[in-house]
Amino acid sequence: MDEIKRLSNSFGIGIIKLDIGDPDYSEIIYPASKKELLDIDTMNKITKINPDFRSFLKRIIIDLNSKEIRKEKYDKIFTLDELI
Repeated sequence: MDEIKRLSNSFGIGIIKLDIGDPDYSEIIYPASKKELLDIDTMNKITKINPDFRSFLKRIIIDLNSKEIRKEKYDKIFTLDELI
């Protein structure tokens, strides 16, 4: 947990403890924090080891350039009823 906290603090990534049995009882362990600047060096490192992340970034660039978000290209956002 100490390492997770350190990474959360360093990169602003939020950590959520999901309760699969009852999503209403999920809790935020460490909230995400907004950063004004992106850590491009870290993003580049991740794209070299994670092809899904590389594809995700390419999709974002396409959407930004076209000024149209193609929701079907991203993961579905489930409603609470769908999760249950």
